[in-house]
Amino acid sequence: MAALSIDRAIQLAQQLQSAGKLAEAENIYRQILALAPDNVTVLNFLGVCLGEANRLAEARDVFQRAVEIDPSHVDAWANLSLACERLEDWDRAIAARRRTIEMRPDSAEHWHRLGTSLGKKGDLPQAIEGLRKSLQLDPNGQGTHHDLVMALCRDKQLDAAEETVFSRIRATGKVNSETVRVLADGLKAAGRFEDATDVWRRGFEADPLCTEARGQWAMCLISLGDYQNGWLQYESRWDCETFSDNVRRDVLRQWGLEPTGRPDVAGKTILLYCEQGIGDTIQFVRYADLFARRGARVIVHCPWPLKSLLEKSAGVRLAYALTDPVPSYDWHVPMMSLPLALGTTMQTIPAQIPYLRVDPSLGKSWLARVQAATPPGTKLRVGLAWAGNPKHKNDANRSIHPQLLASLAQAQNVAFFNLQKSNDNQKAEIAPPLPRLIDFTASLHDFAETAALIEHLDLVISADTAVAHLAGALGKPVWTLLPFVVDFRWGLHGPQTPWYPTMRLYRQTSAGDWPAVIDAVASDLRKLAGD
Repeated sequence: MAALSIDRAIQLAQQLQSAGKLAEAENIYRQILALAPDNVTVLNFLGVCLGEANRLAEARDVFQRAVEIDPSHVDAWANLSLACERLEDWDRAIAARRRTIEMRPDSAEHWHRLGTSLGKKGDLPQAIEGLRKSLQLDPNGQGTHHDLVMALCRDKQLDAAEETVFSRIRATGKVNSETVRVLADGLKAAGRFEDATDVWRRGFEADPLCTEARGQWAMCLISLGDYQNGWLQYESRWDCETFSDNVRRDVLRQWGLEPTGRPDVAGKTILLYCEQGIGDTIQFVRYADLFARRGARVIVHCPWPLKSLLEKSAGVRLAYALTDPVPSYDWHVPMMSLPLALGTTMQTIPAQIPYLRVDPSLGKSWLARVQAATPPGTKLRVGLAWAGNPKHKNDANRSIHPQLLASLAQAQNVAFFNLQKSNDNQKAEIAPPLPRLIDFTASLHDFAETAALIEHLDLVISADTAVAHLAGALGKPVWTLLPFVVDFRWGLHGPQTPWYPTMRLYRQTSAGDWPAVIDAVASDLRKLAGD
């Protein structure tokens, strides 16, 4: 193939590659290499093509061949490093990246990639050094700032991370919420929750247009018990990217906010609608009764698995699934705006338990099933749930691997009932190694069924999932197992929560230490079974 023909073939292959026709592009590259096997430019293009097809090991080998032929080919070394990164072969990725830096020591990008690879390997001091070098070469490298803050937090250099964040804010007048989140999460993981709150506050004050900072600051304030300011600031969530999937109705018809205020609701229809998770809906539907006592007709819009259950909720006239059309109403309140709308403080949380009730016929049916399944001599019937929705941002920390629950079996005369419905969470698909685990989950078609089963249990032990909220709303004793960095509703200290009087909180005292939590639960369960 003549040189001009090769150039045209390369051009055609690149056009095909850009159009996503990777197999056709690969075929042309290989035809060229059959004629010119040492063409490093084509080898590099072929390696990129293979990488785009996610054939990473093949891509790595092609790049390796290219640099062996021409050790001065910077792009091939850089691409070799990237392929090794994606294969998590950090030593080779780092070695290849160092070769690119030898040839291009003034490249901020190469220093950045070196720093991230070193961080992934766990060599944090050198990672920090590389990332700082990258910023010396390009002070505006936003991704480099983010990765440097992450490395500093992992290396427990939290004060240095804070200075890095706010020096960037001072220089630009803008807040990168993801970088601030890394710092705030690092502070929380170190037990410095007040400092994390202050970081979000300072971020919002420096850039009032950063609604994410305001929303995160609000949740910190609520965690600290400052409900007056926290719930007010939490209204900013509608403008936060974190809540971009939420649906908000006409704000001019939202009861409890200016300019609407708090008009008389007697004889009016109030719509309470779900905006976030199922657990949130169960927790905040309690406010329906406050409106009903003022003479309102309360209707609820919720996910269909809650519809039958919420129709039995105190104060609710009718419930509609999200796919159902909603009849006309006078005012609406999004569920998570109810504490603000009704001026809730830590001292005035409506906690008249239970506010959810089980359908009598359903309860009778489940009583017969539970009694028939309970082994003779059982003293306690205990329900278990260990994994939540994997889409929750903190699920990796809040869900518990079921193997850790094995020590609960040491409690004598306890029958365990599975309350863990299957979902996309891998942990939910694994049954805990408990010899007395009774599984009715195939019959738990909605939360009304789950509530009817829970009604006939003595205790529920749950991770921070909807099941914990359900048991608490039913007035059932429930032990809720919390990670070190907890969701904002649970506060920061103590075994009690004003939201659910029958709930006991078991908190991690250090990040990731589920074994200690399970040991405490197992010990208390043995005592309870003995008593």
